[in-house]
Amino acid sequence: MRTGRINHSSRSAMIVALLCTMTAMFDRPAAAGPAYPIEHGVGFHSFDAWNTWMAVHLGAERETIGFYEVPVGTWVTDHYAHLGVTFNSSLGSQVWGVSESAYPNDGYGLRSSAEMRVEFDAPIRAIGVHWWQGSRFRFFLEGVLIYQSPSFAGAAERFVGLVMDFEFDAVEVRTNQDSHGDPPLHIDDFHFQRIVPVPGPSVLLVLVMSALTARASRRRRPAAK
Repeated sequence: MRTGRINHSSRSAMIVALLCTMTAMFDRPAAAGPAYPIEHGVGFHSFDAWNTWMAVHLGAERETIGFYEVPVGTWVTDHYAHLGVTFNSSLGSQVWGVSESAYPNDGYGLRSSAEMRVEFDAPIRAIGVHWWQGSRFRFFLEGVLIYQSPSFAGAAERFVGLVMDFEFDAVEVRTNQDSHGDPPLHIDDFHFQRIVPVPGPSVLLVLVMSALTARASRRRRPAAK
């Protein structure tokens, strides 16, 4: 038997194995980052991981509110209605800035006493919040509380993102405190699954009339001889 020599079949097998390994490495999708399971969903302390997961698993894009779009001191209500959201906190939510310690992303953020409530024009499944306090999330659908998350902290990344396996049309972010509102809740940036606009009644009417007209036209068309 000869030693120190690899026959042709063995060498071919090694090459095939190496190619398969390299193919698997390059074809493997980008890691979504650290995730932690929660009841009815999955959460992230990485903004990029949350954003990637939402895009891959929901096929959805992200919308972001930085709160620098309105003047400091504004009590936010329907100022972001064009994005399909309304702020409806019972204790009010006010824009604060410039504070790089509380709002390191851009120096502006939202201050709410005890809770921040956001209502969406259409149901979604994903939200993300840049902030640093211990908080929990309460999810609603058609006015009914459907799930309350455990308490999360922003961790080193000062972010938590959630992707749920159910739809919700309102969410409350609440600090772990009593009803006196001390300390307040500070939100740096608020992210959510982009809402696809629903056609209004006038648009729907035009679409229906166009369909009926096209159908009638086909009926009147003379038969081919």
